[in-house]
Amino acid sequence: MKALLRLFSTVHALMAVLFAGAALVLILIAARIGWAVVASGLDRAAAQGIIEAVGLLAAAVVALQIAQTITEEEVIRDAHISGPTRVRRFLSRFLVMGWTPPSYRGIKVPKWEWIQST
Repeated sequence: MKALLRLFSTVHALMAVLFAGAALVLILIAARIGWAVVASGLDRAAAQGIIEAVGLLAAAVVALQIAQTITEEEVIRDAHISGPTRVRRFLSRFLVMGWTPPSYRGIKVPKWEWIQST
């Protein structure tokens, strides 16, 4: 039984590392998009690009939080928080994961004619 628990901890640790790696890749992609957008000029397309970069950063935050949760709950098994706080943190992380990316996807940039005329 102890070997099985160790195997589960190892698999969970691998999953946490993969989530953290995915978060780092998302951060790099968001930085690259943001840099390219700023270099191309400030217009409506730039605003859409920045919103896309912010959405990727939000996804990276969620991936890091999932990695932290997996590490605390399944690998270390020693989270120094009370039961209700643990449940609240767990639910808030997964609600953020479910609602943040679609909300960024639905953002539309208004037409700013005065930006293009200046």
